[in-house]
Amino acid sequence: MPFGIMNSGATMVRGVRKMLSGMCSFVSYVDDILVHTITWCEHLTALKELFTKMPDAQLTAIPSMCIIASVIIDFVCRRVGQGFRSPHEDNVKKLKSEQQPKNTSFAAQIKDTSFLKAFNKSAFVLHNVIGDSDKQGPRFGLLKPHKNLVVPNIAHFIWFSCHDFHFHNLISVLSVHRVMQAERILFHTDCEPSGMWWYEARMLIPQLEIVHRDRPKRVFGIELNPKWPEHSADVARLQVLLEMGGVYLDADVFIVAPLEPLRHYDYVAGRETDAWLNNGIIVAKNESRFLKQLYESYKKYEPTCWACLSVIHHNQLALEHLNIVHIEHSSMNRPGSRLIRDIFEHNYKWQIEHFSIHTFIRLYVRWMRGQGGVHLTPATIKTFNSTVGEICRYIYYGSPDIIRSKHML
Repeated sequence: MPFGIMNSGATMVRGVRKMLSGMCSFVSYVDDILVHTITWCEHLTALKELFTKMPDAQLTAIPSMCIIASVIIDFVCRRVGQGFRSPHEDNVKKLKSEQQPKNTSFAAQIKDTSFLKAFNKSAFVLHNVIGDSDKQGPRFGLLKPHKNLVVPNIAHFIWFSCHDFHFHNLISVLSVHRVMQAERILFHTDCEPSGMWWYEARMLIPQLEIVHRDRPKRVFGIELNPKWPEHSADVARLQVLLEMGGVYLDADVFIVAPLEPLRHYDYVAGRETDAWLNNGIIVAKNESRFLKQLYESYKKYEPTCWACLSVIHHNQLALEHLNIVHIEHSSMNRPGSRLIRDIFEHNYKWQIEHFSIHTFIRLYVRWMRGQGGVHLTPATIKTFNSTVGEICRYIYYGSPDIIRSKHML
């Protein structure tokens, strides 16, 4: 290693990160590499890519220390897999058996009490707190809020191709109407949604508008992958926000608190994990500097990579430009797609420090087919004891409490 033994660890970390740069489905910690994919075919492709690059980086893998094709795995003191992440049981037992620290020297060294509040809420992530973290979650970034609202109170949805509008889509739009209280709700689409829940939305929401927009097929001269219509939606949402500004939402995002505190910033996005900045909900001023840079990054669009630009590069670019972007660590997309059971099986504390909940309902529907899960309807949400059940009742019926009455419609 260059520079002697003192720098060998840092050199190793930098070498691994450089090797993995631009590769999807990989997470590294020092010399450990985690490969995570949804399907087995994707897993084989990712492993082939990794093993092809390792010799070029003069790195080798010790077979006896590798774990291949595992559904659940221990990684960096955590147990991950099957849509959830939790601390390792042995570590939990050790922590519970330890006595509470009585030494206050560490606290005395930190004069900023707002930092202490954020540190206690996320022990492994450093937050630069802006505003009152006790009310709406810890803030991250160097961008200071404007005194006045700079983002218009307009909501945008992207809806390409002809397909039915489901009940959870109705909940999403109703949350924008009743909680966010948007002045305009625009559906940018090449084919108007259909179905009974769309007709109910048109009846209940007078500010709902249809805006014809063709699905983008190319970006900066590069053909968008036709197998992944989500890539076209990724491009379209940035174009719409550059033109008009406002709040973009996926149609499975539920607003649970007013967004006024976020509309003081030029650009706001929320983390799904510590390494992913999700684009399922974006609050942005039109022509914001970061929005322009994010859109320009599509000059390097890779048709074969699912979330390279929209999630992974989104996060990397934000960390490089903290002076022009505001990141919400836990209040917009958590608990996230990897903790899907916290949304559909457990009771996550969504009422505290959350502006929105991203439900990732497609993952739940895929899992529900083999598990006998709950199909969301006005009737089933009355007694659905889960996070999404509470939020649906709150938005549709006006209260998160379970409804036992047979007389309520």
